[in-house]
Amino acid sequence: MQARIAELEQRKTPPPAFVKANPEQKEAPGPRKKRDPRHNAGRRREKPTQIVPHALERCPECGYLLRGQSIARTRQVIDLPPPLPVVVTEHQLLKRYCPVCQRWWTPTPDWTGQVLGQGRVGVRLVSLIAYLRMVARLPLGTIQEYLATLHQVRLSTGAPADPLERCGHATAPERALLLAQARASPVAHMEETGWRENGQNGSVWGLATPGPQPVRYYHHLMWFESGPGTAWSASRR
Repeated sequence: MQARIAELEQRKTPPPAFVKANPEQKEAPGPRKKRDPRHNAGRRREKPTQIVPHALERCPECGYLLRGQSIARTRQVIDLPPPLPVVVTEHQLLKRYCPVCQRWWTPTPDWTGQVLGQGRVGVRLVSLIAYLRMVARLPLGTIQEYLATLHQVRLSTGAPADPLERCGHATAPERALLLAQARASPVAHMEETGWRENGQNGSVWGLATPGPQPVRYYHHLMWFESGPGTAWSASRR
């Protein structure tokens, strides 16, 4: 019997080339690496701004008055309060008469922190318009519709552009400090990107610096054709 088996083993044809050999047995895996503790924590819950308790007064089956209480479970609902309408404050500058000097006197309030320049749009509304325009990248028409829908602020089509210009003038000192910090950096990355607006060609110069306190500075230029030929003039923003 053993001789017959040996004879059959010798007559056995080798497997085709496309058949892979059995891999060698791998070593037993070691202990599983534990996950970082920060990935094992549950979802963080926000600190509630208000707590609404829900409790039954009587037993649903027999109607007997229930006693004692403890928290069975909690559920958080994150939502926004109803949007507040715009607040229109009229400042009345009252003049008063001095019988000694025989003159009328009118106060000169300090409008710092309330309004920019001679405009009537407050700094909070200006900040919101600037955020929607610069960060959210919304068109002026969409900003106008947003303010009218949520806050009942009725502004003309070009009205949001004026607060943005005033905001630009008010932040000029901060921009100068950022630019000086960028110029003092040993490394600065520069880039120019095309920017076409209202049919006019322009570009945006971007400056970025690395480090623990990076600086991002952008300079917008619009190009206007000054006459026949290829002469162009730049308008900075």
